[in-house]
Amino acid sequence: MSKEEYLKGEKKERVLGSIQKYIAYRMDNDEMINNLKDLGYDISERTLRRYKQEIRENAGNTISEIYQHEIVDNFIEDIFTMKQLQREGWREYNVTRVPHNKLKALALVRNATLDKFKLYGNVPFKFRLGKKLRNAYDIKDAGDEHKDLKN
Repeated sequence: MSKEEYLKGEKKERVLGSIQKYIAYRMDNDEMINNLKDLGYDISERTLRRYKQEIRENAGNTISEIYQHEIVDNFIEDIFTMKQLQREGWREYNVTRVPHNKLKALALVRNATLDKFKLYGNVPFKFRLGKKLRNAYDIKDAGDEHKDLKN
């Protein structure tokens, strides 16, 4: 039996987070172990391999699952952030009396709205579920309804 102490709970989560970061940095196992030792976590190479395997299993088995868990879930948080920025912009617009600050508030609202559209444009169609989703070809041209009205 190894003299190594098994990490549990919050310590293990911190180590797993560090290992994920090191994987993103493309470090090899020796570099990871040395960096973890510097942080005060003395783990063996076998434990490191086990933790890396656990990270891979938790991430998902397919690219679709990984994308769903790592990317799409963050989109939701980003959308809430954009909505909060819009609310704060409108609140600032209504509170301030200085025209220059009103313009800044409107620019914040405009930028948050544009960012929300950009964010939505990056979501693949596969993940855009729901009845509210419409394809561009499904939306009728508003001009077709009133063809007799000319400018």
